[in-house]
Amino acid sequence: MLKTYAPQTWASVPAENWEVCKYNGEIYLIPEDNYAQWTNHGFTYRLDWAKEAGLADGVKSWEDMTTYFRWVKENKPDITPWDSDGTQYATMVGGWIASHSNYVAIDGINAGAMWGGTKDDLYTIYSPFMTDTDSLVEFAKMMKEWDEIGVWKTDVLNNTTSTNRDDYRIGKVAAEQHHTQTWTDLVSHTVANKIYDDDPNAESGFFYFGEETGNVVALSITHGAMAVSAGSANPERALMVYDLIRNDPECYELFNYGIKGVSWDTDEEGLRILPEGYNSDTDNINGMTNFWWGRNDDLEIRDASRDWDKIDAMYAEYDAIKIPYPYGLFVAEVGDIEGQISNINEIHTNYMKQIAFGKYSGTAEDIVAEYQAALEAAGINEVTAELQRQILKCISKEYVGNIWGTHLP
Repeated sequence: MLKTYAPQTWASVPAENWEVCKYNGEIYLIPEDNYAQWTNHGFTYRLDWAKEAGLADGVKSWEDMTTYFRWVKENKPDITPWDSDGTQYATMVGGWIASHSNYVAIDGINAGAMWGGTKDDLYTIYSPFMTDTDSLVEFAKMMKEWDEIGVWKTDVLNNTTSTNRDDYRIGKVAAEQHHTQTWTDLVSHTVANKIYDDDPNAESGFFYFGEETGNVVALSITHGAMAVSAGSANPERALMVYDLIRNDPECYELFNYGIKGVSWDTDEEGLRILPEGYNSDTDNINGMTNFWWGRNDDLEIRDASRDWDKIDAMYAEYDAIKIPYPYGLFVAEVGDIEGQISNINEIHTNYMKQIAFGKYSGTAEDIVAEYQAALEAAGINEVTAELQRQILKCISKEYVGNIWGTHLP
């Protein structure tokens, strides 16, 4: 069906990418494999302030981040360093682990991404939350230090509706924790980002998690994949429409940007701008069709409001060190271990909220030991062993060697 009804897509997607879209030998998805996007997390921060804090090259480590936050607290009394909400604990500890090891997490097993391998040994499964004790203790100590500095507000654990990103845009906070795609917006001189209008010296840097260790994993190409509904009355027609939207320049532009001259236009450099007389109430289409499921860099028209010099430099840095997501063919069977995973999730949430925001009592060593003992009692070692059994079974299949090649153990 793909060859017949979506021939352009079939020809443009490499064979190894079709393999990643298979389950039990059958193709279930069309990958989003020709669009550059990075959803790895980190801190957007005021680079101009970091330089004033003595960080000439900006923030390059968690220790630098501590220096930056302390300087902001001492020199910008009206600024909250980071008005975090209490839901960001998992990203924080995950970012710490990425920055202090070669850990590569398996997506989709639990929210904490608590199992995976290492870049050097991808298919020996472990949980750094059980093995990297010294590193977790150091993380707990640093988060206690951040709490004492006053990086976040005292009621951070009760804050679930933070406006931190909007506050960063107007200069009320000194950092925003999110992924690279968000930084590409915040670094740009868009209408929403008032800091560049109010302060001509304002700059935004990005400290990405894993920067110290060069630990960056590319987004899975099934992240924005597309499937035709099993209930579709005309799946052939659906594939034909998809093939047009993904590959035909006119259809792509109309679907993503609208009518040229009404919803968008280009400047002398070929970058996308809003045309004269544009009315957002009647003319806006950009983003509304949400074509995340087939975007194509060969047909994208770059937004003139983005700072492409900085963005291209960051993407080039990532491309030089990234590894492809290695677990795309692994679908964990969690039926027999679902109860244990649920209990582990609850323990991780309860303890990591305290640890990641420095709100624990006693020593860092004590809280980490208590956390790990609770995980062990909940069966984390049994879950690790079961995932190891499953992944070894998966990579023993005949076709996998062509996809994972030298990554095999």
